[in-house]
Amino acid sequence: MREWIEDDFVGGHPALDFVNTVDGQDKSRDRTRLTDWQDFQSWALASGLFDTSPTTVDSDLLLMEIHELREAGFAVLSALAHGHEVPDEAEKLLMKKVRDALSRAAFVHRGEAFSWEASGASSTVVVDRLVLAFEALLRSDELKRLRECGRCSWLFLDHGRGRGRRWCNMKTCGNRAKVETFRSR
Repeated sequence: MREWIEDDFVGGHPALDFVNTVDGQDKSRDRTRLTDWQDFQSWALASGLFDTSPTTVDSDLLLMEIHELREAGFAVLSALAHGHEVPDEAEKLLMKKVRDALSRAAFVHRGEAFSWEASGASSTVVVDRLVLAFEALLRSDELKRLRECGRCSWLFLDHGRGRGRRWCNMKTCGNRAKVETFRSR
């Protein structure tokens, strides 16, 4: 089971941390960090999106659905981060999942605001929580701060004063980019 550290959660939003569950220091997104159900369970708890470890009967099928959701979410958010047109297929998949999740969700009062909360069978709750995180981000003003790392495919919200953040994490991508620039000189 993978251990998740603070540097794994640099997105600034649970939906972004979820799409960032891939490895590699390039744009390929070909190596998932959610290789099995235990990896997803440990990520779910570390992310704060789940209070308890999600359980399911058919974890392999659910994990495939989670990977499909992650990549559709990435396609939509990456296009928005770059000001490009959102891919039609990814948008349709995400919007269908949002409609389905909202049809099962409860509208609850928490503190000073209302929000959608996933409810239902354990396998649908897992996907619904992820989908509702995307839905919340897509409706928020935070979306204008969305950026994609210049080195890898990770997405993040830029809360800096100058809004010139180029890397997901200075310790990894930022440092490697600066070393490459230095060596090329």
